[in-house]
Amino acid sequence: MLHTHPELVNMELAPDSIPLHLKELETPPFLGPLNFAWLTRDITRTGVLGNAKTADPLRGKMYIEDAAVSVAELLTKISVGLVSLEHNYIGHQ
Repeated sequence: MLHTHPELVNMELAPDSIPLHLKELETPPFLGPLNFAWLTRDITRTGVLGNAKTADPLRGKMYIEDAAVSVAELLTKISVGLVSLEHNYIGHQ
């Protein structure tokens, strides 16, 4: 949001959603290899993973560009048949 629509962001309201017990870990679960099982609601009540106070427009731009490249690569693989849309996952028969 800071990159695409900074006028909609109030950084004074940005939450730091890293619980103290996770800050004390060498690697919080969302910053490195998975070191224990967790659900988002186990980590945060806000839906924010991490410290939103550290957000900045340049990093947001990089995330958007990386996501665009990843989506484009996936769509290319789907279009040439390298990836199937038929997956066997929970809830899909």
